[in-house]
Amino acid sequence: MRIGELAALVGVSTRAVRHYHHLGLLPEPHRLGNGYRAYRLRDAVLLARIRRLAELGLALDEIRDILGDAQGRELREVLEELDADLARQQEALATRRQRLATLLAEADLDVDSTVPEPVRRIVGFDVRNLVSLALWVAGRRHGVPRGGTAVPYTGPQAGMTVVLLVVMVIEMVAVEILLRGLGAPVALRTLLLVLEGYGILTVLSVVAAIVTRPHVITADEVRIRYGAFFDLRVPRRLIAEVRQIRRYDESGTVRVDGERLAVAVGAQTNLLLELTEPVTATRPLGRRAEVRTVRFFADDPAPALAALHQRLKPVSPGPAPAS
Repeated sequence: MRIGELAALVGVSTRAVRHYHHLGLLPEPHRLGNGYRAYRLRDAVLLARIRRLAELGLALDEIRDILGDAQGRELREVLEELDADLARQQEALATRRQRLATLLAEADLDVDSTVPEPVRRIVGFDVRNLVSLALWVAGRRHGVPRGGTAVPYTGPQAGMTVVLLVVMVIEMVAVEILLRGLGAPVALRTLLLVLEGYGILTVLSVVAAIVTRPHVITADEVRIRYGAFFDLRVPRRLIAEVRQIRRYDESGTVRVDGERLAVAVGAQTNLLLELTEPVTATRPLGRRAEVRTVRFFADDPAPALAALHQRLKPVSPGPAPAS
C-alpha cells in the first residue's frame, strides 16, 4: 500500500502519517525501487492503534510508552489496561469532587477562613494601630461614648517609650552618616532608611493606640483594653466587687492563670474586678479563656473606682405613697 492508501484505510491524513514517522511512533516501511513507501497490513494495524489511543485523549508521548509496552500483545489487552487506568483516575476525581462538595456545603466560605486566626489578628493590629495614629494626630479617642469615663493607663511605660523612640532616631541618623562615609549605594541607604522609618512609625502607632484606646466605664459595661491588642467587655450586671490593689510583679501584658486575668502595664496592676459568672477573654493571638477575676492598671485608680462604685450602687427606693 502507498501512504495515501494507508491513510485512507485508517482514516487519518498523510501528513499525520509522516508526523508519526518523524516522532518514531510508526516505523518507516520498506521502500520500493522508485522510492515510494510500501506499507503492509501490520503497519495499518499499528496506525489504527495510534489513532484509537489519540482519540482517547492521550498525548503522543504517552502513546509511544504504551506502544512500547504493548509489543507482542493484542490491542484489546492494551485498551483494557488503559480502561482500568482511566477508571482509577475517574475514582480519584470523584473523591476530589466529594471533598469539594463538602467545602461548598460549609456555611463559612469567607476567604479569611483559610487564613490562620493569629495571622489575621496581627494584620488587624497593624491596621488599628495606624488608625489610632490618625486619631492621636486629630486629638480624638476611640470608643469613649458621651457620658462614659475614660481611664488612661499610659504612665508606667511613657518614659521607656520616649527613650526607645529617641534611640531609634539616633540609630537611624548614625547609620545614614556611617553609610554615606563608606560610600554605600543610594539604593542600600534608602532601603535602610525606609526600614528604620517603618520601625519608628510602628512604635509611634502602638503608643497612639494605647493613648487613644483607654479603658472605658459606662452605665452598661467596663471595657478593659491594651491598645489595639486586647479588648474585653465586662457587663456591669456581672460585677460583684471592685477594689484597689497594688501589684508590681505581673508577668506579661495579657496573662491568664486559671480563671484570673491580668492586663498589666509595666508589670503593674492596681484595680480588681470580681465577677458573678465568667466572661470570655480573647488573648491577642486569638486564644480564648473563661475568667471570673480581672486585674488591670489605671494611671489614677481613684476616678475609676468612683465611677465603678457609682455604677454599682443600688437605686434607693423612693418614699412610700401616703395612704
